[in-house]
Amino acid sequence: MILKLKKPRQINGTEITELNLDGLEELSGDDLQSIEAGFRLMHKAEYIPVINLDTRYQMWIAGRVTGINPEDFGKLYAPDYVALGVAVQNFLTSGG
Repeated sequence: MILKLKKPRQINGTEITELNLDGLEELSGDDLQSIEAGFRLMHKAEYIPVINLDTRYQMWIAGRVTGINPEDFGKLYAPDYVALGVAVQNFLTSGG
């Protein structure tokens, strides 16, 4: 799945106009466990009741499949950021 951005952004000197999320389908259970473990370690002081609905966690997954640092997604235009989170959330909650 290709997510076309409404407003291109510069991330690390590269203009991003779209995000390729095809890698979501290639993730393994081990990948998701690893991403979740790293995320929970980073946010260990917080109670996160439903991790799949946490936008920051969704950005970690998007980062894994796009090769972009999850923190850099914060530079996206807000509607693009939301669309990215929704795309990952839909993947997580629909069983792929």
